[in-house]
Amino acid sequence: MAEFYFREEELNKLQNFYSNEKQKSMAIFGRRRIGKSELILHFIRNLNNAYYYQVNSLDYDASLNDFKNVIKNNEIDSILDSLNNFKDVFSYISNNIKRKTQIWVDIGSNTWNMKIEKDLANPLVLKKSFRDEDIYTSDMEESYKKYFLYNTVYNLLKYAENVYAYKSDYSINGYIQEGGLYSLLLRLINKGGDALE
Repeated sequence: MAEFYFREEELNKLQNFYSNEKQKSMAIFGRRRIGKSELILHFIRNLNNAYYYQVNSLDYDASLNDFKNVIKNNEIDSILDSLNNFKDVFSYISNNIKRKTQIWVDIGSNTWNMKIEKDLANPLVLKKSFRDEDIYTSDMEESYKKYFLYNTVYNLLKYAENVYAYKSDYSINGYIQEGGLYSLLLRLINKGGDALE
């Protein structure tokens, strides 16, 4: 294993935060390639029931399978294979694998709230519940994206006592990013958890 130097102060802050039951969330931020992910991985290596997952693809199915594999590396559970979307996976985790501490990485990324409509198919339009006379609009797309994001956050937070969240100002390609999850968390913090529209 590679040596880990000059992060004692940051690790102590994380440990103090983790040990304080009153704390709820923490943001870890810094410029790209400074070692934020490595700091998180080093900190959680001896924690029980801690997952680390970083989205590396804009492909929904690939990201979903990667995330399920991270969970399967820690839990022996064949039910995960039958789950076909993030909502079901997060629902399953929150109801069956209760994690009081969670670390969310890159909450500014749009991959937390990806486009539902695909180039050649739209899973929502192909559902039996979608009426033939309806036209799928960008407003519907945004509404569904918000619905899935809110459900994801609800299921993640259902049993969480501590959430460590990290946001990078720039995507891996150097573009400024302001994803839906980041703005949702800011609104939750500002409203003290009040209901959102």
